[in-house]
Amino acid sequence: SFATGLKTGGGANTERLMKYGSVMRVMAEAVKDAQAATAEMAPDTRAEMLESEKIAGNLIDRLVITEVTGWEEATNAGIPTVKVRISFGIEGSERFKKLFVYEGSTPLGTSAGTGEAIHLVDSVIYESQIPDAKYKDLFSLKSDGSYRFKKGVTRDQIDALGDQALTELFRRSQRYDGKGCLNAVDHVNNTLAKDFTGLKLKDLGDLTDIDRKLLGLEMQIAQERGQLKEGASLDEKITIMQRKGNIGMNAILSQSLAAARLLAALQGKELYQVLREKLTETMAKTIAANGGLDILPEEIKKKVSIAQGQELWEALNEHLDFFELKRGLQIVNNNKSKDVKLYELLRGELPVYGDKAISRKSLASNEGLGNIAADYAYFEPKYVEAINLLVALHQEHLFASWDMPGVNDKLKKKFLEQVIEADSAYPGGLVQYQQNAVKIIGNSIKEVNVFEGLTPEIPEITNIDNTAGIGDKYKNLEKEGLKIADKFSIVLVAGGRGDRLGYSGIKIGIPLDLVTERRYIEHYLEGKKAIENAANTKIPFAIMTSDDNHESTKELLEELGYVVVSDNNSRTVMEKDGDKIDLIMQGLVPAITNIKGDFVLEDKYKLLSKPHGHGDVHVLISKYGLINEWIKSGKKYTVFIQDTNGQVLNAILSGLKITDEKGLGLNFITVPRDAGEAAGAITRLEPKGIVCNVEYNQLDPLLKESKKGMGDVADPVTGKSPYPANLNVYFIENGIYKKVLDMTKGIMPEFANPKFTDASKTSFQPTRLETMMQDIAMILPEGSKVAVVNYADKRAVFSPVKNSFSEAEKKIKTGNYPDHMATGESDYYKYNRKLIAFAGMQVDVEESEARAQGIVPYSEGAKVVFYRSFFTTADDVLSKIKGGSISNKSTLVIGGKNVYLEDVDIDGSLIINVVAGATLKVKGLKVQNEGWEFVQLTQEEMVSPDTPEYLKIRGYKLVKKGQKVIDIQEPGKYEIGSDGVLKKTNVNLASNAGLQKSLASNEALGNIAAYYSYFESKNIVLTYDQVGFLPERIKGYLAQQDSFIDDLKSDKISGKLQDAKFEIAKAGLQGIKDVPSKINYVDKNEDKMSMEDYAQVFNLALAQAQIEIGNISYYIDQFKPYELSHEVALLKIAGWITQGYKVIPFE
Repeated sequence: SFATGLKTGGGANTERLMKYGSVMRVMAEAVKDAQAATAEMAPDTRAEMLESEKIAGNLIDRLVITEVTGWEEATNAGIPTVKVRISFGIEGSERFKKLFVYEGSTPLGTSAGTGEAIHLVDSVIYESQIPDAKYKDLFSLKSDGSYRFKKGVTRDQIDALGDQALTELFRRSQRYDGKGCLNAVDHVNNTLAKDFTGLKLKDLGDLTDIDRKLLGLEMQIAQERGQLKEGASLDEKITIMQRKGNIGMNAILSQSLAAARLLAALQGKELYQVLREKLTETMAKTIAANGGLDILPEEIKKKVSIAQGQELWEALNEHLDFFELKRGLQIVNNNKSKDVKLYELLRGELPVYGDKAISRKSLASNEGLGNIAADYAYFEPKYVEAINLLVALHQEHLFASWDMPGVNDKLKKKFLEQVIEADSAYPGGLVQYQQNAVKIIGNSIKEVNVFEGLTPEIPEITNIDNTAGIGDKYKNLEKEGLKIADKFSIVLVAGGRGDRLGYSGIKIGIPLDLVTERRYIEHYLEGKKAIENAANTKIPFAIMTSDDNHESTKELLEELGYVVVSDNNSRTVMEKDGDKIDLIMQGLVPAITNIKGDFVLEDKYKLLSKPHGHGDVHVLISKYGLINEWIKSGKKYTVFIQDTNGQVLNAILSGLKITDEKGLGLNFITVPRDAGEAAGAITRLEPKGIVCNVEYNQLDPLLKESKKGMGDVADPVTGKSPYPANLNVYFIENGIYKKVLDMTKGIMPEFANPKFTDASKTSFQPTRLETMMQDIAMILPEGSKVAVVNYADKRAVFSPVKNSFSEAEKKIKTGNYPDHMATGESDYYKYNRKLIAFAGMQVDVEESEARAQGIVPYSEGAKVVFYRSFFTTADDVLSKIKGGSISNKSTLVIGGKNVYLEDVDIDGSLIINVVAGATLKVKGLKVQNEGWEFVQLTQEEMVSPDTPEYLKIRGYKLVKKGQKVIDIQEPGKYEIGSDGVLKKTNVNLASNAGLQKSLASNEALGNIAAYYSYFESKNIVLTYDQVGFLPERIKGYLAQQDSFIDDLKSDKISGKLQDAKFEIAKAGLQGIKDVPSKINYVDKNEDKMSMEDYAQVFNLALAQAQIEIGNISYYIDQFKPYELSHEVALLKIAGWITQGYKVIPFE
């Protein structure tokens, strides 16, 4: 680390550790004196001090680095160095922007000699700085790849070229005889400032984290400048980082020192104290990793006692002073192999390069590795680096049983590929993962409470009462949400299989209902498509998969007609008719088997790996730049949903509107929660003001501690917990989301749940770190507004399928909802029964309770299924169904947008499917047949391999005894009356002599009537009103075209139609609110209007015209993504002209 002076980056000798002895002795005595003074404080004074510290700590947690500034500083040598100032304060506040200011500068002479770090001066120029390749003749190329201006090049010569950038480059190179450092200063003010500004204290990390970040930036610039080839070895990378020749050692070290001073001050320490801590910690770790207690003299060894749960290095650091540790390090140096350098061992415990490095020589000399050392001769560099990495992490035990070289090489490489993949998938790699695991598992052993000192309060809640009916508030929210539906993306977290349910396939492949057997993914895609059609937009859709189900998910989507357009590692992009889906695959992390952070094998050549939790969805969105794509396409929000909650679509539009209306950074979708219910609760944690999820097993003790023993109890008025239940469904504002991803690379707060095997808590079953996607709420930028929208009718928006019969039975016995397939399906039917009840149809909503396999209770009643093509909002159902009745044994299925039921009585099964472009009105129909019913599976059927798993997980099957089916596959207008006969109601004017005569005599129409036979032959039906709606300009144009049909066929009139299309748009807008501004928009933006704009204007025209479209289908390719209304339309010809870029493909 630069600040500690260790030999890990060049510019300081390892031997300086020894020279610091006398200084460290003074430091140690000063620390002891300070600790003694604190201990002797009076209790009241000490309590007051601790309270003040707590308040200050809470404030500091909210502060960020607000500014990083660099400049040249004069030195007594007559040439400048770099000085850096870091300001720490309140983001966005001018007054408190610089509460704390710390500086650092690099003294001259810090680095010198071959191979040392480079004090960057302005005479050193890199190829990327040269403004144009044509100027290269002015420069000489040096052996290190840098350039210098040739001797003899003059200022006049440079000025004559008229290139400002070149002139500035030359000017700088001449200052202080070429020893100025403005380029290094620029790196501070640009490169370093960009990466450090905005960081909170917890993001800053410790000294090692600071220097690792700085070295990472050095390597990044080296890669951009072509100094590191793809696949460069670790040694090559370290050489670059040691030299620091791109950003400059003078810039990097100054930044390191300023940040170190800031870090020390925020810990209430001086710089020498944090340096001392890092020095002694590093020595203790190096001793522990290279012989431990066994190499220490007896008089030193006896001072060390290891507490329960404590690592050896921690005990060494606690009980030994600087000189005892120094002696131990000298013994390590004397004992090591001659081929191993002391700096390599130190580097292994101070991972400032992001990876703990180790040389091939030291690896080959490691007897514990057995045969693996010999494998170097056979393995490619990437595999060698993977071995290096594991050895540096002290994972030699993983190689203990490896075969001789040449034996099972494929399996060995497969194992190392697994290591490489895990290292690349985790931000910071396996080094960071192991460090985090050791710390977090250690906290679990010590029972550290992350919520200590925080008090749960009730967050801001918007309540939606959707129990008694679909009120105006809910209807308006959905209606207004639809208006802004072009502003959001959807992320479906679906990394699991159905094994826990007793289903071997992927969960999104399970049928939501047996009536249609549509699978969950089809249900979600239908809902998305319905919103897209209603809002004339496209909604980005991403699905997080896992190694267990990625291929199966791809296959399922291919079955639904999607094709793979790109497949790159863990991201697969699929499309169908312009609809794109991103499949992003979650990686696995190694299982940890002890408090040292050791990995464990599943078999000889396979790491035991486990999922990192659904919080990884944020890592993947960050990794593949999806958030940037969404923001670029105008998406302001993203909603996160999970895989088997079919009801979630009922909350999307209203939740979107509330999020937008209240300007929320994050909005949790919630439902009422019972006191003590095994569900997380959304709370506001004070004094930090964080609104986030608190798991139920943490909520009760937290409430008892902070609310004087009350615990997780019900509100006496509502009978429910005052804290709503977390559903893992939420909206996040994309600007805020991007900030979080930029800061964290998507890593959410991690936790571990080790299952200890004894009371001492020294051993546990293999565990791993986990994250939860909803915990993003805990790390939002300061000032982000977070709230809750709470739906009173819980099962209208939340009915997940999570449990098998055995698990559901346990839930039932503890008073919890079973969350079983039977309840997920029955709640879906029940919500639809509520909708038709609110619409005026007589139906028993609750009906009687049935039990799947005598175990799981569910609501049995009419099975009502609406395809999402039938309704986008609840109000759609209310407007399309009037009166009538349906019995408990009945089934009603409606698919198709334009279906209307009035006074229809159903006692049996009625199945309606209507193609796009067709309208069906059913009035007074009485349906009576044997219907469809659920029948419990027998025990034989439950165990039979012939019974499909999707039935076994329900415990029943659907038996179809009788049904009435109305299936319309031709566009047009239809109706069915009480007689049950399907009738087509379009009027064919071409065969109506009276109307033909009327049309023929209409002078304004000219010869259009003559084209009726042509239109009729193409299955186009016109009405007189449709013709009459044409603006005069269009009528006149048609009247003048004797060769209209020929022109249609030859596409000769496309240019003239440009004016016509705007005339029609204006005509359609007459009488609509805000007409002048809309017409002006069309007039002023003719050249700028996109296909979406045309679609919007055309739809307005359709709504005003109120003319039925009949059975024409003429959507040209450009309009396919924007399915136009087929209830009402302009005159067929006018409609065609509005879209008329090409000849209509009459069908």
